[in-house]
Amino acid sequence: MKITLYRYSMLIAAFALLALAIFYFITYAGAVAAVGNSVDMSPFYRNSIQGLWLTFASQSLLFALLYFLVASKPRSVSREVIVICGLLQLVASILIFYFTRSTLAVYLLGFAALFVLIGSVLWPTVEDVNAAKIRAAQAVTVAPSQPTALSGTAASPSASVAPPSDPAL
Repeated sequence: MKITLYRYSMLIAAFALLALAIFYFITYAGAVAAVGNSVDMSPFYRNSIQGLWLTFASQSLLFALLYFLVASKPRSVSREVIVICGLLQLVASILIFYFTRSTLAVYLLGFAALFVLIGSVLWPTVEDVNAAKIRAAQAVTVAPSQPTALSGTAASPSASVAPPSDPAL
């Protein structure tokens, strides 16, 4: 149960950051047009704004991919790294709200940071991961069915499984 809640919290954070990345990639053209129309801005600041816009969109996309990874392979990254990533998004959320009052970005970042921090509290131990692997293996493994003999009759030879004809199998 704990590992399932952990995975859901990391997936929610990943989807929130994926939505944020898509939002910033889509609105990039509008940002370029707005910055391009500002004639009194030096080229350094104009290019910096464009670069930072794409950097933030790419960063959100890469963090979403990281959270998808740790949702599928829980112990692939350390807990401390995930906590730092969650705090980074929390700080970004606060700064974006303070300077731009952009509600969509604030909500998506804050939502992602909240679920990452919840996921870090639910961080699975090695024993949790091993127990989940054992349960998954037991669910997939089906006991081979034994041919049963009817009263007084032997099991027919056609009921046995023949070896595969291809030696590569």
